[in-house]
Amino acid sequence: MPQWIAVAKVSDMTPQSARVVRAGGLDIALACTPDGLAAMDNLCPHSGGPLGEGLVEGNMITCPLHAWQFDCKTGACLTEKRPSQRLYPVKIEKDQVFVEI
Repeated sequence: MPQWIAVAKVSDMTPQSARVVRAGGLDIALACTPDGLAAMDNLCPHSGGPLGEGLVEGNMITCPLHAWQFDCKTGACLTEKRPSQRLYPVKIEKDQVFVEI
């Protein structure tokens, strides 16, 4: 059964940034984009790079290891023909960010 897990405070997120958060034993990349917060699998499918440590530009996040890029809205890989990253629903209540896993 899916559950909502608190992972960060909104006030700790800065525009055009990302961080790695833990939810239910999973590492998740939480990105702050112009359209809001997005959550996806943290591990880049290329070689396991930490997407949550990558550069956020607009609605795109770039893996810090080999520059693979992903759309934060869809999870689609923009640089290679690969399956999309798994996305996780995000909600905000007061100053708390929750991810559904």
